[in-house]
Amino acid sequence: GTCKPSGRLYTAHLAFSNSSAIDDIRKQVRTWLSYAMLVVAILAVAIMWITVGRTIVDGRHETAVFRAIGFKRVDVASVYIVYTILLSLLVTTCAFGLGIIGAHLLDSQFTPGLTAQARYSFNDMNSAKQISLVSYDWHQLGLIAIICLATGLLGVVLPLIRNVRRSPIRDMREE
Repeated sequence: GTCKPSGRLYTAHLAFSNSSAIDDIRKQVRTWLSYAMLVVAILAVAIMWITVGRTIVDGRHETAVFRAIGFKRVDVASVYIVYTILLSLLVTTCAFGLGIIGAHLLDSQFTPGLTAQARYSFNDMNSAKQISLVSYDWHQLGLIAIICLATGLLGVVLPLIRNVRRSPIRDMREE
């Protein structure tokens, strides 16, 4: 359609403009990325489950000693939960660091070519505007950090339940 505000002598047309196609692509990519995030979160839960489960199994003797000297099941569980939270925060920090470095490397590699193509496509050869592939959405970054922490905590639940229900006497004898 056309748009002609009252008191203005111009008319805006969507014909010969790539903005509609770019908006459609942005919406489609956002949908794909949300599904990809769900798949990655499921894989992360499985990996954390294996990692923390292996750590708990390797520490059966220590857990039995803790229980023998008077630690309650809640105390032992809290030790492993704190360990998992620290591990999740370390993974989150490394992922953010690598992501930021990778994003800025890609930005410096592709920005000049994409800027030239955009200027040609939009017929804006005199503009000083630059395309930037990097933008920080703090809401989504916070959501990713929460998902990383939640995957770690979900990954510790089953191994921890099995660990605190074991008999400390039997674990000491098996070592």
